[in-house]
Amino acid sequence: MTVCPDRVERLIVRLKDINGPKGGDDKECSVEIKIANSAPIIVTKRSTNIYTSIHQAMKRASRTTLRRIGKINNRDTSLLNSSYLIPR
Repeated sequence: MTVCPDRVERLIVRLKDINGPKGGDDKECSVEIKIANSAPIIVTKRSTNIYTSIHQAMKRASRTTLRRIGKINNRDTSLLNSSYLIPR
């Protein structure tokens, strides 16, 4: 998460083997990202390969984080430009 390190407060990655030695679609990667002044983003991906799960979860979490930060920036900018804040 090098794109916006000043906004990301916490990044947690959890890896889990759901079925153990039984096999199957059971390698799970869960990514939790806490952005300042926002609800946490939690993404979970499951695959037969742990590296695929990690790649897919991080890719999705990155896109979601950038979109959320863009919305926050737009909201902050629109508040600054709003006529409510301009003294008359």
